[in-house]
This record gives sequence, structure tokens and C-alpha cells, in this order.
Amino acid sequence: MMYRIIVGETGNERGHIVTTMAATERGARIVLGRQLALYEGEGWGRVEIDLYSDGRWQPVEPRR
Repeated sequence: MMYRIIVGETGNERGHIVTTMAATERGARIVLGRQLALYEGEGWGRVEIDLYSDGRWQPVEPRR
């Protein structure tokens, strides 16, 4: 499994991909938090996973 982060500025529906070496969902969420901090409250983001290493990325649902 591989993870990547998508982040963007609020109001911009197209974000950019941040590659990560995170091996766990928790690690990917830490990277997401660091990336969102750069936007100083004016950003959005999500974690995506490639379950089968075939390039079919899917969003990871937030945990409740």
C-alpha cells in the first residue's frame, strides 16, 4: 500500500499532490497535518491510498 496527500487552498477545487514515504495511515495523516499548517487555516486536504499499487488512488475516509 502507498499513501499520498492532496492539498489545496480554500476556494481552489484542484489541489496538488504531495508524495510521501508514509507507510501507515497515521503517518500519512501526520504529513497531511503538516501540509495544512502551511496554509494557516486557509487550506483543505485529504489522504489517498493505492491499495494494489496499480495507480487507482482512492480517498481514505476520516476516522470518527
